[in-house]
Amino acid sequence: MISNKLVNNNKNIENKAKNSKKDMNIFVYFILATIVCLIIGFLLSIMNSSFFSDVLNGLIRDILTHGSYSERFIVELFLFIVLFLIARNYKIINISKLRKKKIGTMKAILMAWPLLFVSLLEFSTSLYEVIFLENNVNYRNILSLILWCLSVGLFEEFICRGIVQNKFIEKYGTSYRKILLCIFLSSLVFGFMHIVNYFNGKSLFETIMQTIQAIGAGFVLGAIYYRTKNLFSVIIIHALDDIMIFFSRLIFNHIQLSIPISTLYFQFVTFSLIQLIVFSIYAFKLLQKNNLDNDEICNDNLVIRRNKMYTITVILLLLIYYVLFLCRIFYYR
Repeated sequence: MISNKLVNNNKNIENKAKNSKKDMNIFVYFILATIVCLIIGFLLSIMNSSFFSDVLNGLIRDILTHGSYSERFIVELFLFIVLFLIARNYKIINISKLRKKKIGTMKAILMAWPLLFVSLLEFSTSLYEVIFLENNVNYRNILSLILWCLSVGLFEEFICRGIVQNKFIEKYGTSYRKILLCIFLSSLVFGFMHIVNYFNGKSLFETIMQTIQAIGAGFVLGAIYYRTKNLFSVIIIHALDDIMIFFSRLIFNHIQLSIPISTLYFQFVTFSLIQLIVFSIYAFKLLQKNNLDNDEICNDNLVIRRNKMYTITVILLLLIYYVLFLCRIFYYR
């Protein structure tokens, strides 16, 4: 049985290698994928403009609690449905493939612990503000925020993991190194999608930092999806991450921290780079060649030591991140 599986795997790789010679260069494909995703991002921005928001206000006034994120939720969900129907009708995606899972949803979500730890830090601090400092919160916004983050996770993961990453690997994943390159390039596409936030009122600096953070997070999400083949799990991880981050921003928009602008910039750069390094190391850990093979091979002592080294490095960097985060919140209050 094992020998038959190996023969079939080798045949699949050979077929991919033959087909990849006929396909365009991977970096040209990456540029085209980035351009298409940016166009979709700009389309989303246009639909979130004041004109469309005014139209949607009348449509959803009696449907949702009419929080400040309700219009974005409807727009994101509508655009997802349109793209899904187009992708299915033109056979851009294989629906049956998206339904196949190698690992259960809960186990796959737990694999994202470094990503969720970072967002949980901000979330827990905002809860402290609400519970102990009696910060005024517009609770009407919370439901619409949760719905919007779920739609963002659904929309972006369907595009970046369900379509872009799968297409990259399908066309160019002829070897272990090329699979790594495919996942990395799809995470770059995911990060570059956030450039459109500059045209939505974000500063250039904030847009660059958000793009860097998104590339690191996308690398982890791509690695988890490749390991688990569970698209639903990365949608939930993405949504949870966004909910915690945006909830904290909802709270801290009402708090004045006496931080000099130069210090604030330095902190943003530091946090963004630490996140990028941590998430990249953890993604490489998930994508070690032995981790992608049978469980029997993973008993090798060298692999175990390498996994421990990756894990210890990630934990140490997260501890440094935690200390710096606490300093930012409590020292400059």
